[in-house]
Amino acid sequence: MNIKRIGLLTLGCSKNLTDSEYIVSKLTKAGYQVSTDETDVDVILVNTCGFIEPAKKESIESILQAVQMKKEGRIQKVIVTGCMVERYFKELKKEIPEVDDFILIKDYPHIGQRLESIFNNGKTRALVEKDRRLLYDDYNDRTLLTPKHYAYLKIGEGCNHKCGFCMIPAMRGRFVSREIDALVGEAKVLGERGVKELILIAQDATYYGLDMPKKTSLAVLLRRLAHETSVEWIRILYAYPTTLTSEMIDVIAEEKKICKYIDMPLQHASDTMLKRMRRGYTHKKICELLKKIRSRIPEVGLRTTMIVGYPGEKEEDYQRLEDFVKEMKFERLGVFQYSDEENSFAYNLDHKVPDVVKKERYARLMEIQKKVSEKTNENLIGRIVRVLVDDVKKNEGESIGRTEWDAPEVDQNVIISKAELKPGQFANVKIEDALEYDLIGQVC
Repeated sequence: MNIKRIGLLTLGCSKNLTDSEYIVSKLTKAGYQVSTDETDVDVILVNTCGFIEPAKKESIESILQAVQMKKEGRIQKVIVTGCMVERYFKELKKEIPEVDDFILIKDYPHIGQRLESIFNNGKTRALVEKDRRLLYDDYNDRTLLTPKHYAYLKIGEGCNHKCGFCMIPAMRGRFVSREIDALVGEAKVLGERGVKELILIAQDATYYGLDMPKKTSLAVLLRRLAHETSVEWIRILYAYPTTLTSEMIDVIAEEKKICKYIDMPLQHASDTMLKRMRRGYTHKKICELLKKIRSRIPEVGLRTTMIVGYPGEKEEDYQRLEDFVKEMKFERLGVFQYSDEENSFAYNLDHKVPDVVKKERYARLMEIQKKVSEKTNENLIGRIVRVLVDDVKKNEGESIGRTEWDAPEVDQNVIISKAELKPGQFANVKIEDALEYDLIGQVC
């Protein structure tokens, strides 16, 4: 069977995107033409997300759409991989037999041969219950799927925490760090290719190095990246409250290249909820940590996420969370409605919160954050900020960029008017107006 054109659909988070970048590189070397456009292809390869219910639904819908395209004769094969396959391999194989192959993460280094086998004789290998962790120390030749001026650097895989609502350890295993020399080497190559912003990613980036026989740390990695590479911005996703150390905070404060931005998902502020969530810290500890960060990095932009409607969340627990958000005034905040995930610790907890209550609490918390965001943005009017340009809309005479306090895809933008800029260019912008979640300014 002469199959050479593969359409790759990536769902979920930036960690999944880095997996897709590795897949593209491997398939290209194997002689395939890989596109993120699903038209005019022979095969659709879906890289799924299995984190929460909405993500699972999107993954299933995408698989079924690809299956329908196969039935209509528009494509020849459907291949599925990613977190959802790790979590539901046997169920997916049984429920969607029209899929030609389900590929586990550990098989990515040999994905070219794997596809060649299925295309030629239709045989697939059975599920092998072995270590599913995979670290890409040959990542230097990866094919970037991000804009040319920023790239993600996966520093570790898996997670050691046992949060009640999360299935990532079951899908990705325990935390394993990549070798520090491999990371610095890859970052150097990315800088040489023109990458201006390097975004370090892991489920718990601040755990980096603690699993190694010769223990290192995120602080050591950050120092090396700041001094040994040509990238101009270094961003960290994500910090965990119990593994974010004073040394790491000091490095972020001291190194000019490191964005003064800490994304630290806290999930709640009520001690009762934090205990039921198995987060490993208390309201008091959070407040002490945030105070330390604000004191040591006065210009820091703090991003966090909260979960409303976790089993057992009473009105007084939610009110504690609401008061906490008002008090801490996070520069960036996202809110999730609790998703009941089978086989998670929380799945079997009693006192489930009705959907109508979840939605109501979600709306209340988002309204509070909207006011916080408006005030934060208003305080920037008249200031000059450094902006990295992501996009240029020539027809509208605008450029779209971000400050160091904003990560791509998830945070707000700076809309720059009447300026001839290019993606990947830095510009000093004077903020002239502020919206709820965006800033408006001109180059100065």
